[in-house]
Amino acid sequence: MAIRLPPFSIAILAGGKSRRMKGKDKLSVELAGKPVLSHVLERLEPLRKRAAETFLVAKKKEKLERYGIRVALDANETDGPIIGIIAALKAASTTHTLIVGGDLPFASPEIGELLLERCGVYDLTIPLMGSMYEPLFAVYSKACIEVFEYGFDEGTKKIIDLFPGLSVNRVPQNDWRPYDPNDIAFLNINTPEDLAKAEEIIRKQ
Repeated sequence: MAIRLPPFSIAILAGGKSRRMKGKDKLSVELAGKPVLSHVLERLEPLRKRAAETFLVAKKKEKLERYGIRVALDANETDGPIIGIIAALKAASTTHTLIVGGDLPFASPEIGELLLERCGVYDLTIPLMGSMYEPLFAVYSKACIEVFEYGFDEGTKKIIDLFPGLSVNRVPQNDWRPYDPNDIAFLNINTPEDLAKAEEIIRKQ
């Protein structure tokens, strides 16, 4: 029997400048014959079936409409994850939203389910990779909006710097590692080298 989860949305951040991908849009670049973003959507399909909604967050709808998913526009001209997360939380119809980076081709629905199972009354439920946080695969509540907007207005760039204003549930690596024994769930595609590594992983699967 599937674990009972709170009502939740899935928001995939599909913006960014792809500065290190040598002029290519990292979400559209092909990985094993399909755009990176297609891999993210397919990997999350089991969890998407249980979500109230799945939508993309981007500056423009151009090139994203082919995925057949609602695109929530981030009207702020500034780049960065904080402003993208604010846009996602405002667009979500539910209190809790699983925020997912659009460049995570091996995103794990099992880890997402674990985070949602544990989100409870917390503002943010976030996995740890060792001592490093993974803020672009985490569950945020709408309570984060005010804290994030204030931090953004004050010039804060890092999500971790906003933690003092939030109730944060940290999920250690030992808890989610059984669902990702090969340490690939948080591999993001930022460079051609990352893309080559992902290609090699898929060849071996």
